[in-house]
Formats: sequence, C-alpha cells, structure tokens
Amino acid sequence: MDRPPPPLRRVLVFLSILLSSLLPLAGSAAGAGTRRAPAASPTCAASRQAACVFGCIPVPWLCDGEQQCPDGTDEQCDVACGGDPHVWQCDDGRCVSSSWRCDGAADCLDGSDEQDCVCGTKKVQCPGTHHCIPQWELCDRHQDCEDGWDEEGCPQQPCLPGQWQCRNRVCIMAEWKCNGIDDCGDSSDEDICAPCTPGMVRCDEGKCILESLMCDDKDDCLDGTDEPSTCGRSCFVRNGGCAETCTDTHWGVQCSCGAGWVLQADGQSCADVDECSLEYSPCSQLCTNTPGTFSCACLQGYTLQHGTACEVADNATQILVAVGQDLALLDVRTQAYRPLLSTETEPRALVYDLLRETYYWLTEDGELRVHHPGKGTQPLYADAREVNSISMDWFTGQLYWASSHPPAICAGLGDGRGYVTVLGKDIAPEQLTVHPAARSLYWVNRGQRGRTVIAAAGMDGSNRRELTVVSMEEPVGLSLDHVAGRLYWISEYKESIETLRVDGSGRHSFHAVLRSHTEPLGLAVFESRFFWTDGTELVSATWASPQEHAVLLRASISAFTVLHALQQPPRDTAACALGLCSHLCLLSPVHHRGYKCACPEGLFLLPSGKCAALSILYASEKAISLVHVGPGAHTKQVQKWQEPLHLQDVDWQRSVLYGTDDHGTLLRVVGHPGRREAIVTGLPVCSAHVDIRSGDLYWLACNRRDIGVIQTSDMSPRILHRARSSIQHLFLDWQRGALYWLARGQPLQALSLEGGAPWDAWNETWPGDLPAAMDNRAFSILWSSALGLQALSLTKRQAVTLAPSWSHGLVAAFEPYLVSANGTALLLWDRRTLALVLSMPAAGVQGVVAFVGSELQAGAFHCASRAVCVRAEEHCDGVPQCPDGSDEMGCWTPTQECALRCDTATRCIPRSWLCDGHADCLDRTDEQGCVLKECGPAEFSCQSGQCVALALRCDGDHDCQDGSDEEGCAVPRPLLCREGEVTCSHSGECVPEAWRCDGAADCGDGSDEQGCPWEEGLCEDQQWGCSRGHECIPNVWRCDAEIDCTDGSDEAGCHPAPCQSHEYPCGLGSCLNASLVCNGQQDCADGSDEGGNCSVPCQRSCTHLCYPSPQGPRCWCGPGYQLAEDGLSCKDIDECTEWGKGACSQTCLNAPGSYSCGCLPGYLLEPDGHVCKLTGPEPKLLVAVQSEVLSYGLRSGHEEVVLATDKDRVVFSLDYDLVERKVFWMDLATESIRWQDLNSGKKGTLVKGVRSDCIAVDWLGRNLYWTDGVAGQVLAARLGVAWQGIPEYTVVMDGDLDQPHSLVLQPLAGLMYWSEVGSHSRLMKASMDGSRRHVLLAQGLGWPTALALDLPIQRIFWLDEKLGSVGSAHLDGSSVKVLKLPWVRSPFAAAVCEGQLYWSERKTWSVQQVDKASGKNRTVLLKRHGQPHGLQVMHPALRPAAPNPCEMRGCSHLCLLSARHTGQCRCPAGLMLAANETTCLPIRDSAFALLVSPAAVVQVYLKDLPASAGSQGLPPHRALPLAKVSRLTAVDYAVKDKSLYFAETGGNSIGLLRLKDWGRLSWKKAVAVEGTVTSLALDWLSGNLYWIGGQPPSIHVAAPRGQWALALLSEGLQGAAWLALCPRASTMCFVTAAGSRGRGAVVECAAMDGTGRRAVWRRARAPAGLAFGAAGTRLYWADHERGTISSVELDGSRFRLVREGLHGLSLFAIGEGFLLWSTTSTNGSSKIWHSRLEQAENWWFPMEQELVAMRIYSQFSQEGTNGCAKSNGGCAQLCLPNPAGRQCRCSPGYHLVHGAACALAPPCPAPLRACPDLQSCISREQVCDGRPDCADGSDESDCTSVKVGTQVPAVASSGMSHVDQKTVSSIAAPQPRQPHPSVSAAPGPQEHGEPFVVPPSTEEVLGAVPCSSKTCNLRGDCAIEAGRVTCHCALGYRGDYCEEAEVQPLAGPIALGVAVLLLLAAGAVGAMAYMRRRDRRRRTSSTASTRVLTLYHRESDPEEEDEDEEEELPPKSDTFVNEAYEGKDKVPALLRKGSSHNTVLS
Repeated sequence: MDRPPPPLRRVLVFLSILLSSLLPLAGSAAGAGTRRAPAASPTCAASRQAACVFGCIPVPWLCDGEQQCPDGTDEQCDVACGGDPHVWQCDDGRCVSSSWRCDGAADCLDGSDEQDCVCGTKKVQCPGTHHCIPQWELCDRHQDCEDGWDEEGCPQQPCLPGQWQCRNRVCIMAEWKCNGIDDCGDSSDEDICAPCTPGMVRCDEGKCILESLMCDDKDDCLDGTDEPSTCGRSCFVRNGGCAETCTDTHWGVQCSCGAGWVLQADGQSCADVDECSLEYSPCSQLCTNTPGTFSCACLQGYTLQHGTACEVADNATQILVAVGQDLALLDVRTQAYRPLLSTETEPRALVYDLLRETYYWLTEDGELRVHHPGKGTQPLYADAREVNSISMDWFTGQLYWASSHPPAICAGLGDGRGYVTVLGKDIAPEQLTVHPAARSLYWVNRGQRGRTVIAAAGMDGSNRRELTVVSMEEPVGLSLDHVAGRLYWISEYKESIETLRVDGSGRHSFHAVLRSHTEPLGLAVFESRFFWTDGTELVSATWASPQEHAVLLRASISAFTVLHALQQPPRDTAACALGLCSHLCLLSPVHHRGYKCACPEGLFLLPSGKCAALSILYASEKAISLVHVGPGAHTKQVQKWQEPLHLQDVDWQRSVLYGTDDHGTLLRVVGHPGRREAIVTGLPVCSAHVDIRSGDLYWLACNRRDIGVIQTSDMSPRILHRARSSIQHLFLDWQRGALYWLARGQPLQALSLEGGAPWDAWNETWPGDLPAAMDNRAFSILWSSALGLQALSLTKRQAVTLAPSWSHGLVAAFEPYLVSANGTALLLWDRRTLALVLSMPAAGVQGVVAFVGSELQAGAFHCASRAVCVRAEEHCDGVPQCPDGSDEMGCWTPTQECALRCDTATRCIPRSWLCDGHADCLDRTDEQGCVLKECGPAEFSCQSGQCVALALRCDGDHDCQDGSDEEGCAVPRPLLCREGEVTCSHSGECVPEAWRCDGAADCGDGSDEQGCPWEEGLCEDQQWGCSRGHECIPNVWRCDAEIDCTDGSDEAGCHPAPCQSHEYPCGLGSCLNASLVCNGQQDCADGSDEGGNCSVPCQRSCTHLCYPSPQGPRCWCGPGYQLAEDGLSCKDIDECTEWGKGACSQTCLNAPGSYSCGCLPGYLLEPDGHVCKLTGPEPKLLVAVQSEVLSYGLRSGHEEVVLATDKDRVVFSLDYDLVERKVFWMDLATESIRWQDLNSGKKGTLVKGVRSDCIAVDWLGRNLYWTDGVAGQVLAARLGVAWQGIPEYTVVMDGDLDQPHSLVLQPLAGLMYWSEVGSHSRLMKASMDGSRRHVLLAQGLGWPTALALDLPIQRIFWLDEKLGSVGSAHLDGSSVKVLKLPWVRSPFAAAVCEGQLYWSERKTWSVQQVDKASGKNRTVLLKRHGQPHGLQVMHPALRPAAPNPCEMRGCSHLCLLSARHTGQCRCPAGLMLAANETTCLPIRDSAFALLVSPAAVVQVYLKDLPASAGSQGLPPHRALPLAKVSRLTAVDYAVKDKSLYFAETGGNSIGLLRLKDWGRLSWKKAVAVEGTVTSLALDWLSGNLYWIGGQPPSIHVAAPRGQWALALLSEGLQGAAWLALCPRASTMCFVTAAGSRGRGAVVECAAMDGTGRRAVWRRARAPAGLAFGAAGTRLYWADHERGTISSVELDGSRFRLVREGLHGLSLFAIGEGFLLWSTTSTNGSSKIWHSRLEQAENWWFPMEQELVAMRIYSQFSQEGTNGCAKSNGGCAQLCLPNPAGRQCRCSPGYHLVHGAACALAPPCPAPLRACPDLQSCISREQVCDGRPDCADGSDESDCTSVKVGTQVPAVASSGMSHVDQKTVSSIAAPQPRQPHPSVSAAPGPQEHGEPFVVPPSTEEVLGAVPCSSKTCNLRGDCAIEAGRVTCHCALGYRGDYCEEAEVQPLAGPIALGVAVLLLLAAGAVGAMAYMRRRDRRRRTSSTASTRVLTLYHRESDPEEEDEDEEEELPPKSDTFVNEAYEGKDKVPALLRKGSSHNTVLS
C-alpha cells in the first residue's frame, strides 16, 4: 500500500495523537464512580516496571505510602496496586511484578509471593490459572498462557524499532543499509545493494531498472526516483532549475548541492544540513548550526582545537592504570609513569573519587577493595560476590557495581556502612557506568536467548529501558562521555568502536579501529580521544583519525581509567545534599524530589530520610532490656526495679514505657533512667497499647471484656467498649486508627479509636487460647497452633499457613521479622524464609515490643529542625545524619563566611553581620560583647563608635549619628546665615531652609520642626485620614495590626482576622484551638465553646479530624490546611501564592501543610526562616552630594568620601562597576561622563559632549547606558573605551521617546527599563539592544523620576515626584502597588537592598529609607549641606556574575545584550554594520548589489568587487537560498527594514522576506496577486508596492501590508516590463511594446498616481534593467539587442550612449556611481561586469548561475520624501504621490469621499450596474447614449463609433503638447518576428492626461562647444548671453534648446452641417500627416540635425548591424531630439463627442 503524502501523514499522526488522548477521557467518563486501571506503558511493561507520568518506576514503589511520581499516581490505590494487570499484590498490601510470583525468591517482605505456589522450580504460573509454563517460554514469541500474559510487554522483533537485523543477527540502524560501509560485519547490509550493471540505475533500496526507463512518464520505481522533476531539462537553460550544481544527462539534468547543503525531494532545491543534529555531531562538545556550515565551542576548562575538538586547557590528562599489582598514574602528554600504591592483587576494574581522594578496584575474584587517604587499603562489602564492573557516583561518593551472581546492580556507601540492591530482577548486568548529572546508569545486559542490549535506568532503579540491541557484537568496555552525553563501546565482532547518545539516538560506528584478532579489555573516552588496551599495551587514537594509533604504555595492563578534574565536575543539583539521607541517597530522574533515600538490608527508612534499626524491648524478670537488630547486635539493660514489670508497650516518640505489675496496676516510666508512675484506671489492666500519634493509651481490663482509653490531655480513664465475650488478645493499629481483638468463638472484631460500633474484620471464629501477635507494618495477624504458623492478611482478608509445623510460639512481629521466646532465649526469625536471624539469651520474658523509631536517649543531639535527633556518638562523626546537616556544623574552624556559631551551634553568622545592630541569632550572641571598632588614622571616631572620614570632621554636617563630629569645632558660628538657610530660634545654628518642617529635628533646640502648618482635610486618593485630621496614611496601613496614626485611630473598629481551619471562633472574635472545644471547660471568654450539641458524637468522614462543637460535630484541618467547600476534606494552603512576599522575602517553596523559604546566591536566611540577608562584604550606599560621592556602610554606618571633584561641578547621576572597581558619574559642567578607579584614585573620561539625567552600568555586557531627555534618546558606550576626541557611542533607541529620565538595567535578562516624564508619563521596557520596546505602565503616573530594580523578587520600584508616592510592580507590569507617602517630595534616584528602599531627596537635601513592602519605618540616613543626586547600593550579590553572550560574538565595536540572551553588534555614529553582522564599516562603504538567480539571492558589497578582469569565482558575498521558491521573476529591497520583496513563477502572491537576522529567515505573503508578476518596485517612502502582472498586463499598486490594492494603469500596456520607481520625484517608468510601428519598445514615464503618462523614448529595441540615476532626473537602461547602455533625461532630452559593443548583454543595474551588467556567451557561460560610471575601465568575474535581476542599493539610495511619506498622506486607503503632492485612491468596492476617505460603493440592483466612480447606478441603455449619466462622465467615454474597415485618427486630450497619428485597423497586419518574446507587438501607447515634465538637470557640457543653430535643434538662433548659451526659438517651438513644440488652440468651431468641408479637411489632414511622416523619416535619418558632444571609448569594435535593420543606432549625443517630442503641426480636434458618427477619413 502506498504511503500517504507528507501533509496527509501529518494529519493522520495528529489524529492518532488526538484519539490516544481522548480515549482515556472517554473511558473515565464511561466508568464514572470507579477507578479504571491505567493503561500500562509498553516500554514500562517490557522492563517489568510501572508507568509514571514522566517515565517508569519499579513495581514495589506502587502503593508503598511514599509519593514517587510527581503527579502522585503511584499512590492512587483505590484498586489493588493501581489496577495494573502486570502487578501482583502481596498479602501486606505491597506490590510486585506478576512475573516474580513463585519464581523461587521472596520479593514480598512477608514472603506471600512464594506461598501457595502450584508450579515447581524454574516454572511460572499464568495469572488467574493453575497453568504452569517453563521460564524459558517467557517472551519466546509464542502464546503459552491462554490470555497471552507470557508475551505481554515482550519485544516483538529481535531488534529495536528503527534497526535492521543482519544475517549474522547483528542489529544495525536501518538507514545504514546500502551506505557503502560494512556495518553488519558480514556485508549483508551491502550485499542487497550490489551495483547495477551498466545501462541500469538504482531505486527502491536496491532495485535496478533500465536507464532508458528514466523520464518515460511511467513510475517504474515505487519511490518515484525514475521520474524526477528535472526530466527533459538542460543545464544551459536557467541552470536546469537547479539551485546549485547542474549536470546534464541524456534524460534531463541531475542537480547536486555543495558542502553543507542537501538536495531536497523536489530534486532541485538545496536545504541546509543541520550538522549539529546528525547522528554524530562534528563537534566534540557544543555545536551551533549555521546556513551551509556549523561552529563548535567548548565548555569551561576546555579549549577548541582544529575547529571541532575540545581539549583540556591545563593539558594535565592522566591515566590511572593497573599494571600487575600496582596502581600508577600515566601522563598522557609526557608519558611520565608514577606508581601510586600496591593492590596486592591484579585489579580487573578500577575507579576513583577525586573529591574524596579515594580509589576503588575489583580483585580477580570479583571482590571490592577501597583505599582511603590515611586509612590504607580495606575490603569493602565482603558479601558482595562475583562483581564484574564498578562505577563511581562522585556527586554523593557512592559506589555502584554490577554482579553476576546473584545478578544485580547495587549501590553502596564508600565507608562500608551498607549497600542496597538497585536492580535485582530480570537482569544480567555487566560493564556498568554511572552518569550522575543525568541521574542515570548504563550497562550491557545479556538477556535470554542470546539477546544482548545496552540498557539504561535511573540511579534509583526507575525508568529502565533498552537503548540498542548489540547481540552478536560482543560489546566490550562500555564507557561514557558525560559532556557530550554519549556511550561508547568496542564491538569485538566488528572490530569497531560504536557509540550512541544516552537517550538511544545517534548511533554511529568508527569502523576498522581495532587490529585483527585483538582482544580488548576496556575503553575510555576523553578529550576527543579513545583509549583502550588489549592487556599488553595502552593505545590512544583521535576521533578524527581513529585508525591512527599511538601506544602510550607497553605493560601488563589489567584495568585503566582517565583521571582529570573535568571527568568529575562539581554537582549541579541540590538533590542528595548533605543530611537529606542518613545512609544512601540515590539520584532519581523520576522521583519528584530528584532523589530517593534508601537503607541497607536490615535497616528501615523513616520519613525524615534516616535509617533506623529494628529495636526489640523486652521485660525479663525485674529488668527491661533493649536489642538493636543489626551487625554486632547486643543486649543492653535499660531499666531495673525491685518488683517485676510486665512490659505492655513503648511510646518511642515520647520516651515512655508502659507496663503492669502483678496486681494489674498500669504503670508508666518516663525518660531514661526514669521512675515508675501508677496510672489510675479503676480496673486491673492486663494489656495496654499506646497510640504513637496522640500518646493516648488503650487498655484491656483483666475482666477481659472492658476496653478503655486514657487521653494524655487529662489522664482520666474512659471505657470505650464492653465486649460480649472474653477477649484473649487486644491489638492497636495506630497508623490506621483501629483496635482489633480476638475472643474465643467470635470472629475478629474491630473498633475505631473514636469509638462507635465494632465490626467483623474476619468472619472466621477464633479457636481458643493461642499465642498471637499483630504486625502493623504488614497489616496482618499471626498466630501459632497445631496447624502450624498461620497469618491473616487484613488487606486481602484471607489466612495462609506459613509453616505447617511451628513449635517456637510467637510474641511479636515486625515485617519482615518474627519474634518468639522459648524460656531461655529470645529468637528473631526472617518471615520470608523462616530462617533464624538472631538468638539472645533471655529468661522469663514478660512482654516484648518490636518497633522502629527515633528513641530519645541520654546525651542525644537535637537537629536544628527539632524534628530529628541523632545519637550522641553521631555528632561530629564526619557524616551528616541531620536533614539540615546541623550535627556536623560545630566541627569546623571559623571563616569569613562563618565567623560565629550561635543558636546551639546550628547557625553560622558571616563576619559582616557581627555587631551590625541587628540580631541575626535567636540568642542574640552576634550582638553581644561588641567592642568599639578602632578607627583608622584617616578616620574620626564618633562617640557612638561609628567611624567617619576625618575630612568630614567639622564640615557643618552631622556625619556621626550622634553628631559628635561637629562638637568642639573651632569654627566660629556665623553672625548671619547664608542665603537659603534659616536660624534656629534658641541654639542659633544655621540650617538649610529645605530642612525646615521635614519631620526631623536638625536644630539643637528642635525649633526647625516647631510651628509647622498642618495640611488638614487634604488626604488624597489611596490615603486614609487619621482622626485628628492632620495625618494621612496609605489605605493599606488601615487595620494592618500596626498603629500608624499617632492617635491609633487607624486600628480602631477593625474586624478581627478570621480563624484558621484548626481554630474555633469564639463569640467575641477571638479564636480557640479546636482541641479545647467541648472539653468541659469554658475556654472562650463568653463560654461559647461549651454546651449545645457538644455531646453529639463525631461520625463525619473528615479528612483530618472531627471535633465536637456546640453547633454539632465539625471537621477541622491541621495548620497549613484549610477546610474545603464540602466541609469534610482539607486542602493545602499555598502560602507562597496566597501570602505573596509576606511568606518569604525571596524564594518560596510550598509543601503539603507547610512551606519553606530560600535565598538566592549571596544571601543567607535569617533565623525567622523568612528574611534573606546579604553575606560577604558590607553593602555600601554610594551617594552623590554636590561635588562629592560618599560611601555609607549600611551595617556599620561608616561614612567616607570616595570621590571629590571641583567645587563648581556637580556629580549628577552615578553608577559603579565592581569588575574594574570604577565609579562612573555624569558631569554636567563639562558635559561628560567620567570615571574614577576605587583602588588607585585614577580618573578618566569615557565620553564627552553628552547631557544625561541618568547613567547605568551594564556589568555583564560591559557597556554604559545613559538617557538624553532633550533628544529623546537612550545611548550606550563601551566601558573600556577611552575618550580620543571621536564619539564612540551608539544610539540604542531614538524616535518617539517622550523625555526619558531614569534608567535601570537587568543584564541577566538582557532588559532595560526607563521612565518618561514628558507629556504622557509612562514606564517603558525594552531589550538592551533597543528592540522589543513596549509600555510597561502608563496609568496612575505623575512624574516617575527615580527607578530601582529588586532582582531577587523581580519587581521594579519608582518614586513619583508629582504624586508623592512610591510604586512597585512585577517586571511584566502586573501587580501594581502604590503608597502615597508625605516624605516623598522631590526624589532623584533610588535603590533597593534587602528589605529597604533608599532614595535621594533634593527638596530636603537628604537620603532616606523605608521598608520596601510597607513603606513604613522611614529613616533619614544622610543629611548634608548639599543637594543629593545619584544613588546606588554597592555589593557583589547585587551584580551577580554570569556568562557574557558578547564574549563569543566578536563585534568590532559595541555589543549590546538582548532579551534572547545573545549579543547584538552595534556601530557608533558614522559607521554601519556590515553583512557579517559583526564589523562596522564607514557608511560610504555600505553600497551593495543584489544578484538574483531563479532560486537564490546573492549580496556583494561594491567595495569587494575585484579590480581585475577574470577573477576566479564570486567576490566575498552572502548567499541566501530560497528553497521554497519555485523561480524568482522580480525582486526589490527595502534598505531600512532589510526586507526583500519577491515574486515567483506561478505564485499567487508577492512574498516578503525579512533579512534583519540573516541566520533565521522566514517569509510571509505581502500582497495577493493574480497571474505572474513580471516586474515589481517598492516605494520605500510610502511603503506602497507597484508591480506589472496579469493578462493583458496592468500596473498595480498595493498599500503597505497588502491591505488595499488597485489596478493603476491597464490600457496600452502590451509587453509591459521593467517597472522602475523614483519615489523622491514621485515618478515611475516602464517599458511597453512598440506596437504596430514594428520592432522595438517604448520607454514611458508617469506620475506614481498614474497621471501624466508619456513616452520619453521610442527607439529602444530590447530594453532591460530600467533604473534611475543622477538623483532621479535621468533614466538608464540596457539594450541587449543593440549591446548598449543608454540614458535620457526624464523629459526625453539629452540622450546619452553610456556603453556600447557589449556582446551578449543581458541585465543591467546602476547606482552609487557604479555600472553593473551581465553578458552571456554562445557557450552559455556568464560574466558579471562592473565599472565606474565616469571611467572607461571595465572588469568582470564569472557567474555560474543564471540571473533574473540585479540591483544596487546603499544606505543613502533610499532617502528623501514625497507626499505620502508621512501618515499615509492623510489618506484612508491608498496614497499615491505625484509631483504636485499626492492623490488619495480607494480599492475596488469603495469610492472616494471628501478627497481622502473611502466609503463602500452602493449595491446596484439588477439590471442596473455601477458607474466606474462607484457613486451611482445606471442602466445598460444609458451607456454611450450621448448624455453623461455618471458624475465623472465615464459612461460616455470609450464609446466606439467606427465602422468595419474604417480608420480613425487618435485624438489627444486637451492640453497635450503634441499628438501622434495612429490608426487602428480591423484586419491585423502581419507582425514581424520578435526575437525577444518579452516585448510583444502591440498597439503603441496613447498620451494621457496633463503633460508630465520634469525640469531637466543643468549640465554645462554645452558651454564647451561653439554656439550654432544646431545647438538649438535647427529650430532657433543660438546666442551666448551672460556667459550662458541661449536659444531664441522659432514660432511654434519652445524649451531651453527649442526641443518642444508649442500647443496652439483650435481656430474655432466648425459648422456641423457642412459635411463636404469636413471630408475635405479630413483628407487634407491625412495628406499632411503623410507628408510630415515622410519628411520626419528623411530628417531623423540624417546626421545633419545631430551633434556629437562626448565620445565614449569603446572596449571593442561594435558588431555590424543587420542589413535588414530598418532603424539606425541612435547617435552618441548628449542632446538628441527624441521623436516623442518633435515639433509637429497640431491636429485640430475636429471630432467631438457625438460628431464622430458622421466623419470618415480615407
């Protein structure tokens, strides 16, 4: 069956995906109410795993109580094990694979999978039946079980999908067949591709057909390769349609592409080859694809060599090699050999842990050894047997290994504390390798029936899968290149090195690498090199030349590995951080945490991630003893008394023991050691059990009937239930909240801990007095009887016999263990195998409790989280056991980052936090014992201990916070205060007037704040007025639980906050914990928590807990949850979303019932767990005050002057750069941006001649930006540039910026933000290269004069001078918050640091701060006698380092960051960016030519054109292949937008291709057209697009974006071509066929609105390449029939022959003083010629491709203006320019209204039709009826009144200067043969409209020749007047050279009744016309009327003209009389409308 075509295939694939996603939904809808089993993933089923959302998980993870899948599907267990058909449920509720059932190994912890097995060994049971099949029948491709279970999930083919099996059973990639390489090893992949015999061609993957069948219009090949689209073509004709190389064959052409390009399916086009996506990348590390090629790059630490290979920069690669019994290091570069240590064995494999300086190896016997530094060599895990390979997880320091028996993959701790089996079922692993960064491991798996695969899985055993089949290949030395993400191995059979990506793709072979008969032992890959050994020598080879070997070492080598720091890069994940797991931490690609904690065999995993041993507590005689089960287990005595104690239970959570004495008294023992306390129960107690969650105690009275409970809250006993029969055993299942009991003759009873009625948990009766125990972990009850050891599964409600004979009794059970006592010893059994594990001497056992928990012991260490405790001996043991690692935090030496330990050694304080006035420790030790810092010699010590610069002493400003720097000054107090100052009333000081009433006392007597006027009743919007009426506060401060009004009125009358889900609302608004409601005590003040329906029992199905209330039972939720709408369930509160930044100051991570806060790099979390604080050096505030820049320490208050300029200069805006340690500032006095080095004090100038309100440093891209509010610009310059007198800055943004003011940068995202304070204030956002500009905020702004970014929380802050407010918003403009604050008056600059907002106030001469979130806690930091301006906070964390995208960009001048994380090259003024997008060129060098071939566009800069003839190939150029274009017919280019407009053959549109980013091209439809477009031209001023197209041809025009279009000219355009525009002159010109006058063509021009059409040259033969020159006043064209290039003025005068003798002339272009033309020789070769217009020398270079057009452009070629250049000329639709201005036009269906608007045309009912002007309707009879019925009279135009066989003269419209007599015959005359079909024989053009004359350009060539009548065209007298040539024209002529005939009016009306006179007059006119025509021929063919003014040097002799040629070549003359403008007698307009009916001329 034929495959559907590609579009149909895509549709089918989409439908299949859609159906696959909809079917599960349909299934769920159909089965509402029940949970359907999820469809098992075929991949997961094949690997015996369960499906998870992002992969597969081991089956035992299902329903194990821990969520592993991110979506929690693994714990959706309403149906057993999630309903997976491939999964079997154990009796304890856990899950195993169905195939593991009865396989001889107990996989369930209770051993239930090996019980009731009906099949023998080595057989498996078909599920649900008793049918057994041998294990080898699994996956044998034969259905042996009835339901096909044995074949489910099995591979159906021997190879994986996409592979092909060779004859030798080797699997290769299917695309490797017939590639000319023996990939199979037996040549079977190439044998099917034997070469076809001569005369045959290949197709259909091996089929051969006769060559004669090619291109016979029949599909002989199924793939259609015998009928390519190039059949019958010739390379001579348009390159055969090939985009690149063309080769002729007898059936057509064969296209091919150059390097880096691939032939497309159409057989013609070439598409770029994405080398980076090939099966094997050409780059060893990073690869970037570019058109036609690619580029390589390397990671940090590597350098690029030979363009593709990455090698380590330090050249320090070593090989760790095992030679004999020694480990040694071999230097790859020098071959230096250095022994390390002796292993005492011959290692088979070895690995190392570089971070921990540890080596591991494998002995000959498969045993593990480890060498720790300082500890020597030790055995590791002696019970790990037959290990065959090892690998290192250097992230965690854990060792992974693969063993052959038992077959498994294991992971173990490097210190020997234990290991786990990661994968142990259905596996036969070897050659294991680990990839920690991908959290994956890879191995060779040898499966059943010889199937060998490369397999992969997560490092926790999840996501197991097969990557490729390698059966028969004998893979050796599986190795990993973790940088490239590739696996490599040696194929011993193929003698090759094989590789594939870690995801299974990209299979590749390095053939014939190994020598024949070599037996390799291992392989390593590093630095683009292979290393391997055969046991006798270590060999190296490069990837590029793998057959060239280099022997590094000749010795007996048994194992080796590459050693280098880059082989084990630092961890890149927080998963498996220290303390998360106490033992093993397995990285996971599936687990939602990214890791999974695991415990060695015998230990149990706790929720905290800690592993705990099983604890057995038992009472023996008068003592209580404890046993920890595990290695070295021993018994230790816990308690001892004088009286015996019967142990009942232990509350390990609270360290409480419960027991009874011989009298039934219930006792408890608290602590260790503890004393016994009696608990009052009222009845003797014989059994008791504790609820670990609540601490409540449930007991059974000795009457064996009463079950009671004692709650820990009040210790009062309560009878919970009274049984009907005697209870023998009482059990408590506290995890599930139920009690169970066994009574003789009764079924198993169960009761909820909340009380209520009991129910039967098992309907069989209890036989009698038998020992029994409950296993809470296995959810089962076990007992011993005469029938043996039995177990009841409460999950399945069925009982099984574990052992038919059991005589050991039973006292306790904890899966997988059982505990029994025999009178002398306590015995521990493995429940799965019933093997004895441990025997402990114990006599007289009186109660046993087995548990796993965090037992609190004496001296235990509390982790910082307080949730976990560790043993005292684990504190500071070098291994973190606490989740937060706090048990190891006290074991260090102080550092800069951790200078103090506080809060019981759980918290580190950086040195910069000590004694900063803010307590960072909960115990406040960081602020205790602080001594005053000793100030330096250049500092003044304030009395408070603060240090300020000595220069600030006695300067009139209080720089010390206590003002002590101004005390004791010798400067006398001034008698009079200076201007701008006021005198303090009592103290007499002078303070600035700006400080008066600013809210802070500056006078010593405080008088500056006295008598201040209050503004009462003037609170604005978003403010609230306090009761006193003179205070206004922001609305959000009202009722925020903080008093802000001085009278406290803002918190009066506020409603209390609503109670949370775990609280009960009292009547007076307070909240009470729900546990205190209905407890018999009135806890609410009004007593509303008691009474009512408190006695109603809780029977609601609450998710958490149900509590009684006066309103009846209610559900309540724990903290962090809220009650859902159903009133029963609890849903998590997402504090991160609902509380916003109130939860965390930076990052927030929600968790069920809680949340946690985090900090960005450079910050630490404060003790409150919410606030982040900067670490490292102290943050400093840089403030510009007048002519100085001050530094103010935000912790210490240290103040100093870091920069001082001349007193008369003002430091305006400022910023800093920590990379070069510089401060930059704007100096308004010198109009320059200057800088100073913070270390050396050196100063310099960055740029001059600028004025700016704000500057900003781009610390990443290394640029400085500034705003120019007057010019409305944002500019930028490089930071490192030095001022050399030439501005080297660029304008980033220009245009409609409305007075930009403040500017802030976000280089990490490549974005900038600025405020505009012009007529419409707004906040703006753009990429830092000026692109993607848009409005961030435009509402609610006054004058936003100060901006600041808070990057940690991604918000922008602004201060508004007009509104007096502080605002902030997210960086996307959302979440706007505005606070109106009275102290915001005239802000200039702002900054944000930690939780504070700082700004400079010009009006009050101060720097202030407020809390950034609330606007509260306002503080004045600085106050000086000078106005503050620029302000920045300096700290490394505020300017985080990151890779600079500009470093690799290679820009010649500036590189600006962009939002796409790339660098964009920019140029300073006077330069422009070259085509390579990196180099800046002078604008004069920007001119370029576009050479257009049928399927590609080539750009060549004119400056790169060769200055010699016959240059080899194209000059430097850029090629743009257009793969999707069939054949280009016309193009034009917009220089400013870098947009290419093009048309193609058969296309129905004109396409638009944006070339702004040459590497990424996408085109769209610009305008729809009908028919083929033969020529197009762009009006680059208005954006209108003009084109010639359709049949018959018309000139069309469309508005920008193609929205409106119309046909501009339609008549007399036969053979129309070569449309050219001059928008600045509003002129268009084109070529039409000469018509009935014979061969040739006419060059016509008109205004661009279609008016004023006229012929300017009639004597062209085959013109091509029409183009404007001489500033648009001259028209040029090439004539390929004459072989000339000519030009003429737009008025038809001054013809000039520019070039002649150009044989084979084809195309032509002119521009920027250059001529460009192409020639084609008879043999088909083409040349591109170029020359300077004013020079005679010509040069050429060859061109292989056919060209369809060539154009020249430059940066200046598209400048100017016309009537439509701005605002579309005010037109609603089309604006068409003309020399007088513009004309508005409407598209079809509309008519013009008021000269500019367009209205829809009225609909005309049948049989009426619309007038052409679309303003009215007329009938058919009204057309040509002699009366104008349409408003424009168009119904009477073009009315035919000519009879058959008559001839009618063409009449010109009034006002024309002349008319040409033309006849139209009803019988077409024979047409001469046209050698150029593009110019057809058609009637000539008619003259339309008003005369269209462009004033000629003044040329002074006439002044160089004598003045004669010939100068005036023999039509006047020539004279020289005032040094100028002047023509006095004869009557009837005019013009500067008498070249025009005058228009004379009609003599008068002719009597209509005199028919004879009319006929005579007509005859006379005809005769006169004939005579003039004959005379004109006579005159124009003579040379007497011409003058040669300029002779052009010929390159070669011109070819002789054809003898049959009727017309002669026009003379080479600057002043040639164009026949279109010759003087002719005016033909009287004898024929008026209506009169032509009676007039016939013969």
